[in-house]
Amino acid sequence: RLLSTLRHPSLSLTPVLFPTLVLSLYLSADDPARVVNMPSVIYVAIGMPGFIRCPIDANPPVTLVKWKKDGLPLRIDKFPGWSQMDDGSIRVAEVTEDSLGTYTCMPYNALGSLGWSSPAPLVLKEPPKFSVVPGGEYRQEAGRELVIPCEAEGDPFPNITWRKVGKPSKSKHNVLPRGSLQFKSLTKEDHGEWECVATNVATSITASTHVQVIGTSPHAPTSIHVVASSTWANVSWEVGYDGGFQQTFSVWYGHVLKRERLGPHDWFSIPVPGGQDWLVVPGLEPETIYQFSVLAQNKLGTGPFSEVVTVNTLVFPISTPEPLVLLTPPRCLTANRTQQGVLLNWILPANHTAPIQHYVMEFRLGERWEVLDDSIPAGETDLLARDLIQEAWYEFRVMAVMDDIISDPSNVVGVSSTDFFPPPEMVEERGLARPVVAGIVATICFLAAAVLFSTMAACFVNKQRRRKMKRKRDPPLSITHCRKSMESQSPISLIPSVEPYWEGLDAD
Repeated sequence: RLLSTLRHPSLSLTPVLFPTLVLSLYLSADDPARVVNMPSVIYVAIGMPGFIRCPIDANPPVTLVKWKKDGLPLRIDKFPGWSQMDDGSIRVAEVTEDSLGTYTCMPYNALGSLGWSSPAPLVLKEPPKFSVVPGGEYRQEAGRELVIPCEAEGDPFPNITWRKVGKPSKSKHNVLPRGSLQFKSLTKEDHGEWECVATNVATSITASTHVQVIGTSPHAPTSIHVVASSTWANVSWEVGYDGGFQQTFSVWYGHVLKRERLGPHDWFSIPVPGGQDWLVVPGLEPETIYQFSVLAQNKLGTGPFSEVVTVNTLVFPISTPEPLVLLTPPRCLTANRTQQGVLLNWILPANHTAPIQHYVMEFRLGERWEVLDDSIPAGETDLLARDLIQEAWYEFRVMAVMDDIISDPSNVVGVSSTDFFPPPEMVEERGLARPVVAGIVATICFLAAAVLFSTMAACFVNKQRRRKMKRKRDPPLSITHCRKSMESQSPISLIPSVEPYWEGLDAD
């Protein structure tokens, strides 16, 4: 009905105004799959990969393609290196004489098929060969002529064409009769990779070369990549050809909404330091659309801008308060000298929000602190420092470790090793230490001296007692003699109640 309406005489519609509509109406027709323009002869190159194609017209799309070879159903899996592609074509990894034959195909879709194609014999041909191949690279100044040789041969004789890989060249270049590529005046656009293509009815072969045009402005950077956060963006790129001179870069960026209001000149640029191929652009607004481009320049001028990349900065993160992590240093570190070394003691940290994992003890002899022990268990609060250097001043400090967080150092204590640190006490064979032995010897000597002194005192007392006893046993003096003595007024005074003792006098 719609087609008949479009053809109605009262509607003055021209096909020029509605080409898309008419085309879509034509393509919307559903028909069984069919073969169109099957080649009369299939040419393939012997010894090379080849394709046996079935040109199909199908709407809905084709779902199955059947093949016959020499009138018999073709079992593709019976031929090594043969496979069927999604469009129904047969791919031969290496064409041999086994490929010879006459082929027909029949495509199917959801509506069926319109039948077999016309038969097409397969003919083997030798592939073309290069008799002259281009060199790997050619360097020439801009504005100069450059000729790149390329020749091929074969049966039938191949046709030679040239093509630029990637972006097509806008400059004028010629293909000479024997296949060489000629640039009468090289331009910046001629720089890049070129391919010489030799084609005959069987296949095509290619040979590539690189053309480097010297003395131009830089080429545009490629592969622009932008990683954005909420307030900055990291822009990176691949460096293009420098034109034969040292080049520098600058990153250009702009706020999309502001550019729409203020015009295309509202761009900011940041020079890139050194020869690096990346730059971090700071000071961006969160949740904002920005566009970025990179520009290169050398002493001959600036090159074209790179592609423009549009990114949206992220939402500014809502700051959440960090959980309180508190770890105060250990307290009251003291150092006491012992015979075994220096005994260090400290008190647990006053505040810590998680259990202490371990302690770290450090010491120093000069300016630099060194670790004495970094794995002191959390349950210990003392450490014995042994093997200290004599005649040196040691300083110690201790730190606590909690959840991979190290506290501030404790107070610093110092100790001098100027005095000799006595070695551990030697033990006698009987198991007694030297001080114990010395104490026993001193005690024995004291007791011996006490016994000797007591003995001497007893002897003296006994001697005195014997003298007294001897005086009592002697007879008394005569009274007459005593009187005479008294009358003679002896100078010896008599002591009352004590009898005088005259040593050496006879009794008469």
